[in-house]
Amino acid sequence: YQRRVHGKKVCATCLQMSDDEVDEDGYSLEALRLGEVHLRLRVKTVFRGTLIGRALDQTGHMQWPGAYLLCDWLLERGAAGGLEHFRVLEFGAGVGLCSIVASRFCDSVVATDRDASVLDVLRGNAALNNCTNVQAEPLEWGAPWVRDSAVPPPVWVGPGFDLLLGAEVVYPDACVDDLVACVAALMRLHPGAVFVLALVPRGPQVETTLAAGQPRTCSRSRES
Repeated sequence: YQRRVHGKKVCATCLQMSDDEVDEDGYSLEALRLGEVHLRLRVKTVFRGTLIGRALDQTGHMQWPGAYLLCDWLLERGAAGGLEHFRVLEFGAGVGLCSIVASRFCDSVVATDRDASVLDVLRGNAALNNCTNVQAEPLEWGAPWVRDSAVPPPVWVGPGFDLLLGAEVVYPDACVDDLVACVAALMRLHPGAVFVLALVPRGPQVETTLAAGQPRTCSRSRES
């Protein structure tokens, strides 16, 4: 099937989803074709409890529509050579779809998430797709180094990144301030960096908060 997001036909085609082979943790193996990129992902398809809650947050274990929009953007620019030699960081990378696609065109990708269990799945998916240039690391957007330049960032941040990515990472909008602060901190390390956020609007609150808090170095574009 073809994915459609807000009426836009994006390039992800599910070749096979092994619904009859769901493991004890509720994961299935999904085979995808995105343009010329073929990959396999272990994705959660059976959920127990609530998706979002203080005790249980499974949102990072599933795919969201914005990830396919971001992959579409990466494929277009990657095919044109626009991501060559880039060092990339993805916020809230989840099971790793966008990071794995980016790794096909970029020198290196640091895929981050705050959930250790999600990072375990991400590392497995990177290995499943032979992505030796994808590094999975924990990241708290409100960490002390984000707000205080006197506190050194994690070693893996290095000299900074050329491209910062996020897909569906600002729902609910309460996390927007921390995300914007983290983007700004990383842009101070590498002023030429670009931040690309793929977002399927679910109400005006998130976009309003983003507009009010975005770093001056960020540019906004909207594609319906």
